[in-house]
Order: sequence, then C-alpha cells, then structure tokens
Amino acid sequence: MAKTSERGEGKAGCVIGLIILAIALWIGIKVVPVRVAVASLQDYCEETAQKAGLLREGTAEGDTKEKQIIYLVTRKAEEERLPVRADNVEVRLTSQHCVIIVKYTVPLDFGLYKYDWKVEHNVDRIIF
Repeated sequence: MAKTSERGEGKAGCVIGLIILAIALWIGIKVVPVRVAVASLQDYCEETAQKAGLLREGTAEGDTKEKQIIYLVTRKAEEERLPVRADNVEVRLTSQHCVIIVKYTVPLDFGLYKYDWKVEHNVDRIIF
C-alpha cells in the first residue's frame, strides 16, 4: 500500500526561517557599525579622561583644559560619524579627577522602522 500524502513535508517552515534570518542580517548590518563607533568613543573618552593632566592651558584667552577635552571628544565623534556636538559634552576637572559625560541620540533607520538610540558615556577617572 502506497501512501498518497505525507505529513511534515511543508516548506513554509524553511521560508519563514529564511525570512527571519534575512531580517536578523539586515538589523546586524545596520546596528553593528554604530555599536562599534559608540564603543570606540567610550574608549576614547576613558583615555582622554585618564590623560587629562597632560593637557596644557592654552595661550589663547579662555582656552581651558575643559574646552580642549570637549574639542577632542567632538572631533573623535565626528571621525566615528556620531551626532555629538559640543553642547552634548560636559567636563568637570579637578586636581585629581576628570569627569566626562557625553549624552547624544543615534538615529537607526531600518527602512520601515526608525529607532532613536539614546547613548550616555559617563567616565570618571583619576588623572595621572
């Protein structure tokens, strides 16, 4: 006796799996470079805060260490293509500590959906 129909032969599961895989790859392609850039800025803020004692007061009037740190952080963010402006960066500098706080929002566009990722770097380091 031959069976005329067999169960479990559906191909819908494979198609659904491929669609889910394609969506995951699309999200990965959009998110991973931004996450790498954000992590790079976090590392740079930590290094800058730790070495803040090596900065010199500028010769121009009003060129303080705080302004130099803000400039360095915004320049690095510009290199990483992150939307950080000078008013997004707060620097508090004492004789022993450097605190750098950077708050900004990164827009992620997935085609049908847009997500605003709010990022905050809060670095408190001892100055060497």
